[in-house]
Amino acid sequence: MSTLKLFESLVGLYHREVMYNLILRNLIPKYHIAPNSQVEDRISELRTTISSWLTFPPESEDGSTGYEAYLVDASQQITYAKMACRKWVEDAGLAFHSESNLSFPWETSVEISDEEAGELFFRNSGGFFLESLFDKLRQMFDNSLEINLVLTGIFAKLAHYPFPLLYLYLLDKPTHLRPGIRSLWETMKELSDEIRTKIDETPDFKENLTKARYEIQTDSDVTPTAMEMQKHQFFQGVIVLEEFVKELAAILSIWINVNIQLEES
Repeated sequence: MSTLKLFESLVGLYHREVMYNLILRNLIPKYHIAPNSQVEDRISELRTTISSWLTFPPESEDGSTGYEAYLVDASQQITYAKMACRKWVEDAGLAFHSESNLSFPWETSVEISDEEAGELFFRNSGGFFLESLFDKLRQMFDNSLEINLVLTGIFAKLAHYPFPLLYLYLLDKPTHLRPGIRSLWETMKELSDEIRTKIDETPDFKENLTKARYEIQTDSDVTPTAMEMQKHQFFQGVIVLEEFVKELAAILSIWINVNIQLEES
């Protein structure tokens, strides 16, 4: 937990050298983006991605509940991130958002195998940090509520950064990625599939979900027994996932609007 909180603090600093060494220095298109990816119709494709994020959690309550609040927060956080990063020196392959829209060049012409690209991205580059986050996120239903809130907060902060290579990697569907490259989308899909399996196995699924939501909203001081702990953490994890996908959809929506404004200016 202390390590996650440290990374949350570091990502929230908007410090060039910190982010450069964590992720940005090696977020190179040829490592994770499939050759000959077509990005001309990115805006229209991304709009469908927003609705897809919101339909991820099965058996969820109204997916739009609280979405407007996430839109307001995303707009504020992205505006702050752009201001905090405005003096950063542009590095090769990292288009800063004030100077580039979604049509930035994706240099994927270099010949490199999918296996080699994945190794370079996840083992020898900034992708190692992301892979560690994906591993922890995949364990969402075994994590404590506090860990999940910090973890999803890190991903949200990363998506606020005004670098298309970064936020598209996190928020877009993985159709443009090389085979074998892990993505936030695929990780969330795996978690949603796990929920569907649990629904079939749990007759009182909705009742347990409602109870977990009430406990979180009212900050109830509940101390489950050791035997109940796994079940307790699972349903709390489902609630976190429901809110997280709304937050991701809201962030993507704001970035789409920012790009439309850039194209029109």
